[in-house]
Amino acid sequence: MGKLSGDGTHRTQTRYGDTRRLQLVLAGTVCLFVCSLLMNVLVYVHLTAAITDLSRRLGDVEERQDSHRSSVDPDWLAVNAPDVETAEGQGNAQDTSDNQSRQSGPVRKRNARSICHPNEYECHNGDCIYSRWQCDGDEDCNDGSDEYPLNEKCIPPYSTYRCKNGRTISPKWQCDGNNDCQDGSDEYPLNEDCNPVYTCKNGRHIFSKWQCDGDDDCTDGSDEYPLNEECHLCKNGRQIPSKWQCDGDNDCQDGSDEYPLNEECHPVYTCKNGRHIPLRWQCDGNDDCQDGSDEYPLNEECHLCKNGRQIPSKWQCDGSKDCTDGSDEYPLNEECNPCDFHQCQNNATCNATVDGYTCICVKGWRGEYCEHKIDPCESHQCQNSATCRANKDGYKCSCTEGWRGKYCQRKRVRQEQRGMRQERNYGLGTLLSVHIQARTDTTESAGAIPVTGNFTQWEDITETRFGLQNGQLEIKESGKYFIYGQVFFDKDEKDEKARYSIKKGGEVKLTCEAPLIGFPPHLTCYTAGVLDLQRGDILVLYVYGKDSWIITAEDATFWGAIKLSIGLPKEDRPRKRGPKKGKS
Repeated sequence: MGKLSGDGTHRTQTRYGDTRRLQLVLAGTVCLFVCSLLMNVLVYVHLTAAITDLSRRLGDVEERQDSHRSSVDPDWLAVNAPDVETAEGQGNAQDTSDNQSRQSGPVRKRNARSICHPNEYECHNGDCIYSRWQCDGDEDCNDGSDEYPLNEKCIPPYSTYRCKNGRTISPKWQCDGNNDCQDGSDEYPLNEDCNPVYTCKNGRHIFSKWQCDGDDDCTDGSDEYPLNEECHLCKNGRQIPSKWQCDGDNDCQDGSDEYPLNEECHPVYTCKNGRHIPLRWQCDGNDDCQDGSDEYPLNEECHLCKNGRQIPSKWQCDGSKDCTDGSDEYPLNEECNPCDFHQCQNNATCNATVDGYTCICVKGWRGEYCEHKIDPCESHQCQNSATCRANKDGYKCSCTEGWRGKYCQRKRVRQEQRGMRQERNYGLGTLLSVHIQARTDTTESAGAIPVTGNFTQWEDITETRFGLQNGQLEIKESGKYFIYGQVFFDKDEKDEKARYSIKKGGEVKLTCEAPLIGFPPHLTCYTAGVLDLQRGDILVLYVYGKDSWIITAEDATFWGAIKLSIGLPKEDRPRKRGPKKGKS
């Protein structure tokens, strides 16, 4: 029993040891497998991160290379660029020479074991270039297969618009209201090709031709009907520009923009072939009727200008040179009279001239067209504190005490002279005097003339004891004379003065000077004085200044001389004594 017991214990212990060893072997195997798996995972993760980082860096390099393509120096590139390898591993000198003449960068030749990158374009000869280099107008492929016509993606002649910042976009993206260039050079106002443009209510710019086409290009509807007043809505719902109405073309495609469906097209001109066109199309030199019946000479309502231009006959003699050579107006057109369309007012008379016409005003009116009524007291000639009173004949001067005359310019001395004659029994004899009024060269009673220097336009005198010739007054009897003068000035500038003098033999004797006043600036300047004159003395009235306008209406401007010497009665005069008697 003891033996059996000992053997069983031994066997049991042996089996337990074997099992223990087997478990240890299995555990080691599992540990090795797990460690190997972990190492593989770590290696894979590191490789993936390295590949991702490498791809990112290659992308950055490509972007920097692309951004500096236009600034690459061809000479530097020829020296520093590496040789481009061919499939046989030899340098291709011809490729390098072609690349030196362009700034787009070297072309990468693929080898027998590589293909073009997804972001590259494969040329027909197998070369690889950047995809964005297609259709830019530069043949980056040596065989030209990246451009039109070999590349069907390109629109002739080029499919790109080059922005000012070097960026390229599709030409159809120009003038669409979007800043595709990112510097605004593809849109208005930097892109001059975008004119003319239509400005939407939201500030967006679109082509003018995009208006009224049924598409909301403004995105706020302001380029279309009904927000755009320049759009016309056809009866079929189509939109057209309003200016296309009544032009003889069926733009609405249902005739609703033309006569007779469009009532706004009245009136119209009916051609001899039955065609209807707008009246304004007549006589414009274009055969809109297609049978010539709207133009000269078939259309009697047309006038042919001397330069060949056509205008409606009713445009003749209207004061506007519609022929552009003036052959439709006076004086080239003998059928025209400028007074037929004159603008003279207030019963003024129109007088035809070479340059047109002038208006001759009736008394009491003035101005280019006689449109301004004259206040007679506005330019009155009353003197010595007299009061001007307007009447139907013009005005009258109410004199103050001690003055008389039409303009109250003379002192009342007759009563004193009478008293002196009665007291001393003296007689005045015949009064020696002359009064000379200004005159004009026209038949009118009123006028204004420019004068500088001696004023020579005077009425003729009949006094034989004075002589008047060329504006010079000759004294024919010696004595003391009361000399007076009055000149009515009319100027355009207020800073000038009214000034004139009465001269004797070139020597100034009397002068009148005063500033111009009123509107228009005017002044009546009066002067008087006593002069000792001898027979044969010459008096003149001299006006100072440039282009002094002198009014000659009625008695506005005058001068005169009155002899002041008083003669004795005949009975008081000394008698002549004959020779004494007795003497021979």
